[in-house]
Formats: sequence, structure tokens, C-alpha cells
Amino acid sequence: MDRYSIYAPLTLGKREFCIPDANEACPGCGAALALRHVYKALGLPEELKAKWRFPEKSKNGRGALLSLSKGRSGDGYPIEVLIDNEADLSLASLFQKSEPGTKVAEGYAYVATACSSYPFDLIDKLKRAQKAKGTAFIHILTPCPVGWGFSPDLTVKIGLWAVEARVFPLYDVTQGAYRITVNTLSPRPIANYIKVQERFKGLSDSEIETLDNNVKQAYRRLAELSQRTDEVKL
Repeated sequence: MDRYSIYAPLTLGKREFCIPDANEACPGCGAALALRHVYKALGLPEELKAKWRFPEKSKNGRGALLSLSKGRSGDGYPIEVLIDNEADLSLASLFQKSEPGTKVAEGYAYVATACSSYPFDLIDKLKRAQKAKGTAFIHILTPCPVGWGFSPDLTVKIGLWAVEARVFPLYDVTQGAYRITVNTLSPRPIANYIKVQERFKGLSDSEIETLDNNVKQAYRRLAELSQRTDEVKL
């Protein structure tokens, strides 16, 4: 039994903001799981509705972008939440997460990556976003059984493997300071993550090796940025 099936229901709060009967998501939808965590974490009252921008109206073409109020005690700046199901993206762009870096360059007060498979990390970042003195941005990876080609009962595991393979590292940036929030000491081979998804079935071993090298290089850059932050603190 997965450890989250035991502990998550006991610690995430009982109040629900997502109505099951009104949920039109597919079985195992990572986006629906992410939205459930978002609303639980922020405790948004009914009158504070999310504003959606769907893929056809979004420059990034992936999932949907939410603009959420921080609540009555907020500073007036929104929390932008990218629900990312990696729709309509080329293979190369799947492994180049440019949105967080762009938001950091634009001077956002708080920027983070998250995954629906890591509810405690996600909720902690939403709480930090609420307290940020300025606009916050959170990029959430939400595995899609239909689009990615895997069994709906594997949604949580696929998200875990994406992080463990360092394909989608979890980190945040506060006023320019980087911090890796989930550090996998023994990374999962990227092939383990790729070969369980139908969308990657045409990849050769050499192409997977190239992607593996690209992921390792990107993670090294992220680790260096995080290390520089630690050195400044010292």
C-alpha cells in the first residue's frame, strides 16, 4: 500500500471545495487531484472563484492557467497556478520547463514547481505563495492517463516517478533564492519513467539516453543555483 493512501486523507483537511457530481474529469485525472489540493490549501470561500484560461487561449498550450486571490488577508497580488498536463508539446519541450525561469526573470515574488503526487509539498508551497509580498506562480505537473497513455490507477505513481527521475524537479524561488524541496538521492532511471507511457513508445534507446543526459545537465544547473543560495545564507 502506498504511504500516501494512509497519511494524506488524515492530514489534508476534511472540507471539500470540489463537488464530485460536478467533476467531468476522466478517471485518474491528475489535474482534478491538483485542483482539489489547491482549494483545500487556500481555503477559498465560495465567492472567490478561479478564473480559467484554457489552452486555446494560452500561450503555453499546456493545461490551464488559474489566477487565484490570496483571500481577504492577502496583499492584492494573485497566485498564478499553471495546471500542466503537458498537452500539445513537442518531445524536446517536455523536458525544458521554461515557465518558472521566465517568472523568476520577470521578478515574481515567489515561484515554485509542484506535482499532484506530492500533496504536502504542493500545499506548503501554496501557503508560502499566500504569504508572498507580490505575485506568486506555481507550476503543477498533473499526469494525464488519456494523453500520456497509462492506466488511471498509476496517476500518483507516474507523478512520483517524474520527480524521482528528475524529469520534473521540485523546487521554489523566493525573491531570487533557489531551494530544492524534494531531493532524490538515488534518482530513478529515466527509462523507467518513459517506458510506462504510450506517448513515448516510439523512442529509441539512443534518444532516451540523450534525454537522460539533458535531464542530468538541467538538474546540475538547478543544484548549482540552490547551492549558491545556501552559500549566501552562510
